[in-house]
Amino acid sequence: MNWIKRIRWILGPFWYRIFEDQDFLLGVEYLLGAFFKFTGYTFDNWFAGMFPMLPAVYQNDMPYVILLDVSTLHREWYTWEDFVEGTVKGHKVQPSDTDYTLGSPTDEDYVSTADLMGKGWVVDIVKPVPDPSYMMNHLYKWSLTLTNGPDFKVVGNQILFYTNPEDLKLPAIKVTDSAGNLKIYWKLICIQTKDVNDYPAVSGFTSPELNDCADIVWDIHQNGATYYNAKKLLAAATENVVCDADGAISEKWSEQGWNFVRIDDKIYGSKSACNFNAGADVKKGTILFGDMKFYKGSENPTTDEIPGIRVRTDAGELVAENTNKTSVNITGTTHNVLPLTGDLPTLVDYLNLCIRNSYDPRCPYIQVPSGTVNPYKFVMQTLRRGRTCAVRLTTVSLSKLEAAVQVLRKSASLGGLITLYVKDSTDTANVTVSGFTADAGMGVVAVDATVTIQGQVAEARILP
Repeated sequence: MNWIKRIRWILGPFWYRIFEDQDFLLGVEYLLGAFFKFTGYTFDNWFAGMFPMLPAVYQNDMPYVILLDVSTLHREWYTWEDFVEGTVKGHKVQPSDTDYTLGSPTDEDYVSTADLMGKGWVVDIVKPVPDPSYMMNHLYKWSLTLTNGPDFKVVGNQILFYTNPEDLKLPAIKVTDSAGNLKIYWKLICIQTKDVNDYPAVSGFTSPELNDCADIVWDIHQNGATYYNAKKLLAAATENVVCDADGAISEKWSEQGWNFVRIDDKIYGSKSACNFNAGADVKKGTILFGDMKFYKGSENPTTDEIPGIRVRTDAGELVAENTNKTSVNITGTTHNVLPLTGDLPTLVDYLNLCIRNSYDPRCPYIQVPSGTVNPYKFVMQTLRRGRTCAVRLTTVSLSKLEAAVQVLRKSASLGGLITLYVKDSTDTANVTVSGFTADAGMGVVAVDATVTIQGQVAEARILP
């Protein structure tokens, strides 16, 4: 029996020719493989999102095609506004009355437009597409891969290449438009990667803004708030970077607007300047980048850093200032009253309450030193035995910081207290200033405003 004729008779000439085409079968195989791979990545991302401690992120969006108009290719780097303003990257531009091909600058402070032009190659995108993370010349048999950032940059409907794309031998196609004009396009396959996984347990039940630091939130949810993970969460909410382990800064460098340091085998990066020089020894919890100040109760911050803390007395809410004050002796006793600050009616009730309790032999007390005493240090180091924290920070996202505060309020032990001094980077008064708001039976986080905005927030006016 002639099996080829038999198969052709059963399937028909059309299907027989298709199955006989090995290139077609190989293409179907590759496409199915890519589809199932991305389907698997989608499941992996969903599974990883169920456990916020898993940081793995997989590319789970299907590839798409980008077309670049070859006729629009030109050499350019800086915008015309840069030339109109007369400065480019800190250099003065040497003017020209004729063209853009001037000679060498006559002064070291000047650069010619010829030196500025031709640093990159710009080409128009035919149809808008999402910003690609990678571009390849083929889907499954690529010989060229371009990375967003080091190799190209997408700006609006244009792409800036740092290498002449004519030298890359990009695949080209010819298309006749509706007007009958012949167009030549470069055709590339694009892949868009995810930055972070979506963690429903954190973004759904806590706040979507904390999704990028879900591992810290989940650790606090499971194990409670500690000095270290509370610092990590507040740092993540305010764009500060905290060191994860003891070590020394072996390298320090900057590139593409970012600053980096290497500690052991881990690299830390931020757009802020590093707080340490290369070779410096750092500890776990050290703030490498950013201006956040995080003090244990046993430490002695300056008055400028921590002006004082809110304290809750039976008479009402007062402030223990971080400055030396004279204690008040109760006449006829050996007891002294801790000098606090606040509104006059509350202070009068507080003093009368202390006098009344001093004559009650059943009332426990801790002796306040005679003469000069620092109320902040007395509260933090004697009453609370150094087990609480005071934090001063600047935030660019008040809503994200408020969500982080709520996490700490729900997860701090009853004996733990954090006082935050918040400064908004835009100097607005949209800070939620609340004294000792907390769920019953849980720890508390007191939030204060800094001096820059206290005039606009009534609760903060009692601060020095």
